[in-house]
Amino acid sequence: MNRKILKTTFIVVLALFLMLPLTAVADDNVKFEIVRIADKGRIETSIQVSSNAFETSDYVIITNGFNFPDALAGGPLASALNAPILLTEKESLSDAVLKEIIELGASKAIILGSEGSVSKRVAEQLNVVADVERIGGDDRYETAALIAERVMNITGTTSVAVTNGHKYPDALSASAYLGANGIPIVLVAENNIPIATQRFLDHMDINKTIVVGGVKTVSSDVMNNLKNPERIAGSNRFETSIALSKKAYKNPSNVILVNAYNFPDALSAVGLTSKYKAPVLLTAQEALPRNIKNYLEQIKPRRVLMVGGKGSISTEIAGELLDSFGELNGKPEVPEFAPLEYNEEFAKEMAEIINRLRTEQGLEPFAWDDGLEAAAKIRAKEIVENLSHTRPNGENFSTVNKEQVRGENLAILNAYPKDVIDIMMSASGQSSNLLRKEPYFKSIGIACWADSEGKAHWVQMFGVPKQ
Repeated sequence: MNRKILKTTFIVVLALFLMLPLTAVADDNVKFEIVRIADKGRIETSIQVSSNAFETSDYVIITNGFNFPDALAGGPLASALNAPILLTEKESLSDAVLKEIIELGASKAIILGSEGSVSKRVAEQLNVVADVERIGGDDRYETAALIAERVMNITGTTSVAVTNGHKYPDALSASAYLGANGIPIVLVAENNIPIATQRFLDHMDINKTIVVGGVKTVSSDVMNNLKNPERIAGSNRFETSIALSKKAYKNPSNVILVNAYNFPDALSAVGLTSKYKAPVLLTAQEALPRNIKNYLEQIKPRRVLMVGGKGSISTEIAGELLDSFGELNGKPEVPEFAPLEYNEEFAKEMAEIINRLRTEQGLEPFAWDDGLEAAAKIRAKEIVENLSHTRPNGENFSTVNKEQVRGENLAILNAYPKDVIDIMMSASGQSSNLLRKEPYFKSIGIACWADSEGKAHWVQMFGVPKQ
């Protein structure tokens, strides 16, 4: 078998290159933005949302970030008090949350839920920086009723919303509409009204009831026992979020996108609704549901705020959103690269993108190989001074690891991994390596190294696993 060394040179002139944007200019010259608000975990993401939405706040809402029932009714209260929702573990409050409370200048903290949800210790930690109030009942229904009563006392509304206390998506996507109108939410079961909720409904002066969700969420029998009921629902959780959006805003300029199956980020997102006058829409993790995509194409928002990291909303969704708005002409936001450091996260992300391309072409995905990665890291530093397949010592690039290396792609470009791959796929040499099916292209290792000026140097090493 001819084991010819395959090679190609990929030179990018940075000044002439226009990358696929995450910020773009639409046809009417109005900027379209996709903004991701996220951090390493749900608690940290709630802090990022708070920092984005609030410069100051008298109140903060504290709730368990790992157990949703007590939090379901918290959105309207946060809106009524113009306060962020910060998440906590049951037994301990993080230093980062305490720091955010101090930076907000908040003097009052309201805990949602009993000590079984947010412990006494958390209350004691909060009490160091703020006056603490707890709103909690014997169960989720009583807690929601107590929160709802507080909201009605603040806003003076005579309307209330009800939804299923065991299904969180409808309650969370309802937050923008309910918060904007000062309407609280209480919880029911699918086929009955719990005692605590019924007691609230009988006690308060209620003239209208909004039922959030379809008949499998709140049955017709339950609805018929409510005061002047109106149902807002779609055929599924995504359609319900659209119905709520239409109820709240005729043509919103901003929308908030959250994972329909991951309640913490959706709960935190409530804080953004007032600032951006934006509805909360639900999505799957890997791709936009067709009905959500169609709705966005109808309203043509100028900004989409994605709350949560790639584990909640994938990077591919950003591409879908951009594709939805036709040809885009503006320059992108360019990622920053730490000088004299490898970006291993981008390297692994690039490998995943390459393997998706190969799978789409009916090819076997490359296996990640640590030996090829080590070779790529060496070459990434070597090409800083000279973008060439000849090494500084005058030898061919393959000598960096003769046992394994069979091919190499190079690039110097400050861009996201997908943008680099998009350019490579338009160049015959690079695309041939990426989609090669010969048996001596089984594995891959990738490095991204930034020089002293923060300029990114990419190396893809192709070859075989170590024998």
